[in-house]
Amino acid sequence: MARENIESYIEQIPISEPDDEEWKYRRVAELYVQLGFEKLLNSHLSFCSNHHSLEIKEIAEDYGFSI
Repeated sequence: MARENIESYIEQIPISEPDDEEWKYRRVAELYVQLGFEKLLNSHLSFCSNHHSLEIKEIAEDYGFSI
């Protein structure tokens, strides 16, 4: 899986239950950390910090992300 293709694969992960969304975005953050994709992680955490869901905003907080 190439770095430039990873986001398109992630977008294809279905969200069928409300709790799935938080689970998905948290796993994506973990994946980016494990792969060392700092630029993608920061972009993802920026997205999370601006999300309407408090649970998803919490992901950015858990990773110490600040704008």
